[in-house]
Amino acid sequence: MKKFWLSAVAMVATLLCAFEASAADRKPVAVFTLAGYDALMSDIDYIGEVLSNPQAKAESLEAMLKLFTGGLGLDGVDKTKPWGVAVMTDGNDFRPLVMVPVKNLDDLLAAAKGFVGEPKDEGDGIRSIQVPNGPNPVFKEANGFVFFGEKADDLADLPADPLALMGTLPKEYDIGVRGFMQNVPEQYRKEIVSLLRAGMEQSLEKRDEEDENAFELRKKTVESMMKDIETAVDELESITIGLTIDSTAKVAYLDISATAKPGSKTAKQAAALNGVKSDFAGFITPDVGVAVNTASVLSPEDIQMLSGLLASFGDKVKQEINKDGNLPADKMGQAKEIIDDLISVADKTIQTGKLDGAGTVAMAEKSVNGAFGVAVADGPAVEAIIKKVIEFAKDDLPEVKLNAESHKGVAFHKISIPLPDEKLKDVFGDALPVTVGIGPKSVYLGFGEEGDSMIKSSIDASASAGPTAVAPLAINSSLTPIVAFANSIEPDQIGEMIKKSLSESGGKDHIIFTYKGIPNGTQLRFQVDEGVIRLINVGVNAFTGGGFGGRPPGF
Repeated sequence: MKKFWLSAVAMVATLLCAFEASAADRKPVAVFTLAGYDALMSDIDYIGEVLSNPQAKAESLEAMLKLFTGGLGLDGVDKTKPWGVAVMTDGNDFRPLVMVPVKNLDDLLAAAKGFVGEPKDEGDGIRSIQVPNGPNPVFKEANGFVFFGEKADDLADLPADPLALMGTLPKEYDIGVRGFMQNVPEQYRKEIVSLLRAGMEQSLEKRDEEDENAFELRKKTVESMMKDIETAVDELESITIGLTIDSTAKVAYLDISATAKPGSKTAKQAAALNGVKSDFAGFITPDVGVAVNTASVLSPEDIQMLSGLLASFGDKVKQEINKDGNLPADKMGQAKEIIDDLISVADKTIQTGKLDGAGTVAMAEKSVNGAFGVAVADGPAVEAIIKKVIEFAKDDLPEVKLNAESHKGVAFHKISIPLPDEKLKDVFGDALPVTVGIGPKSVYLGFGEEGDSMIKSSIDASASAGPTAVAPLAINSSLTPIVAFANSIEPDQIGEMIKKSLSESGGKDHIIFTYKGIPNGTQLRFQVDEGVIRLINVGVNAFTGGGFGGRPPGF
């Protein structure tokens, strides 16, 4: 799906470069919305409550508005409806159209009179705002909204239903913007694709250290990516960016979504992400530190691209090995052989058309342990590679136990890696315990004193859960254990302040990144819990001297 997001970037570039200043059959190229006055005031109240800041309240803002509007405030606005800005096109040029919901336009104009003066009547229900030394925007009331434009022509054929023009955006997000790729004039889309192709072609010069095979492979990979981008740009329907503060769920999140034409190749590829299942769900335990997972179905194009990139990466690593003057000839040969074997197993896994893996890093005071599991095409081949790595590094690995034990058909090999750093020794001891587990179609990695037990319990939990629907990519971090660990290693006042704040969050301390399928498209979401939002107070106190006896640190 990389090409899908590259085409989305191309769309944003199209919208940004095409904003120039006729009015028949106009279509929206982009729509920007605010959820509405009441909804935004509710968010401000919630944030003020979270930050324990009585000044960050809706009533404070409203008092300020009344101060600047002679006591009138924004009573002329319909506070229950959303606001919007639409960039409209007739296929040749682009015009912005601002939409403000009103209950009483005269009341709104009276409130704004001190800033814009008396509007001028331009006829046909259109009036203009007289701005000293600036443009004079025009406006017209219709269908429960007042519409603002640059010229009178912009207010011809106003939308009968402004809410329909805004679509689902104000219902889904407090602040949102949606671009419509298929409404962008074709000449602009072609221009952006041409610019992207030119940029990629400029990067295709042969590098000094690159042999002919690697160069040809890279050219084929880039050309394949470019064709995929061209297809996706043609099929891309919309891109949406939205921000929401949810006081009920006590979270805030930012979404970036892209959708394709229904039934298109890109839409079908996105649909393959819906309901994808993982065999490693038991490895996802987000409340103890950081949990990650990936599970996706690869299209033939994805397989070809990833396989090419993998081969190119392998060649580059071997070139770097050749440059290493510290490796004797036999060691250099061993290192290259290991790289070839790793690339081979990884490529076979890619060729299966599915990626699946998950893991967790658990943290506490002076304690870090981790367990990860991943599907591979050939477990025994990975085991052979591990034995080669152990042989290669045998002088630096004083303690290795092959086939130390087994669990549910998984063979465990245990390695102790010496640690020179005193801070690391304070956490792990003199050596880092590492456990590698090998199954017929899986590989497991654990580290720390509890790494092997974490692997076993996660294998059991995964088997009990069975194939489980997960997001194709997710990273879930719980700040409380992370901060507890960090502050136990290097304690300071800011760390103690953060720790105390998080202890009052009631478990709402997560930062979550997810990538998932949606109807005809995909979505990226970045989410933070209420406890993370509350940390703004810690930052303010730290850098205004609130937590340091009246002085920020270092002063």
